[in-house]
Amino acid sequence: MLEERIGTFTTPAEHHLWGTRYIDDLICRDRSTTSPLIERLYAMQDANWNVTGITSVSGSVSERYEYDPYGNTTIYDATYNTRTTSAYNWKTTYCGYRWDTDSGLYQVRNRYYSPKLGTWITRDPIGYKGGINLYEYVSSGPIDNNDPLGLEKLHLTISFVDDIVTYAAAVGEGADITVVSYGSTLRIVQETAKQLLQANIDIEVIDVQSLLPFDINHDIVKSLQKTNKLLIIDEDVP
Repeated sequence: MLEERIGTFTTPAEHHLWGTRYIDDLICRDRSTTSPLIERLYAMQDANWNVTGITSVSGSVSERYEYDPYGNTTIYDATYNTRTTSAYNWKTTYCGYRWDTDSGLYQVRNRYYSPKLGTWITRDPIGYKGGINLYEYVSSGPIDNNDPLGLEKLHLTISFVDDIVTYAAAVGEGADITVVSYGSTLRIVQETAKQLLQANIDIEVIDVQSLLPFDINHDIVKSLQKTNKLLIIDEDVP
C-alpha cells in the first residue's frame, strides 16, 4: 500500500493498493473528496498492464482509457464519450505508469518516458550495462525481456494456460544452488547472490512473477538438474 499526502496535511489524499503479480499491478485507489478516503475505484488492466478502465465498488464503470502504441491516452466516460481530463484525477494509466499532468511525462521509477516523442527522455541508470544506447529498453526485445526497475534486463519465459499468463525470469545463472523468489525479496536475493559469488558460491536466481499457474515450462526443474539444491525465499511472513 502507498499513501500520498499533500504539503503539511495530516489527512491522506490517496491510498494505492498494489498486488503481487507484477510491480505495476494496481488493485484499487482510495481518494479523499468530501471525507477522508471515501472514494474507492478499482483498476482494470489488460495483459500489458495498461489501465483500460476504473470501476466503483458496485462494479459500474466510472471511466475508460485508450492508448496508441506510444502511450498517448484518450479518456472516455462510461459510455465512450471523450473527456479532456479525468473526472477522477486518475493518474495510473499506460503500462501501469504514473502520468504527470504538468510535465506530460510518465514517471517510471528511475526514468521518465515521453509518449509524444515515443522514447525515454532520461538515460538508463545502469549505463552501458544495458547496451550502447542509453535510452533503449531491454535491447529492443520487450517480448522476451523486461526491466521493471530500470536497473537490469530480465529474460522471461512466458506461457499461456487458460488465458492466464505466467512469467518465470532467470535473473542470475549459477551452478551451486537454485533460489526462487519474487516481489520485495528479489532484490535482496540478487544482492546476496553477488556477495556469495565472492565466496565461490554460485547461485541461480529465478524470479517467479506470477504464481498462477506455477512454472508450467519447468524452468525450476531444469535449474535443479544443474544444481540439485533448491531454496525458496518468500516475502510472506507470519
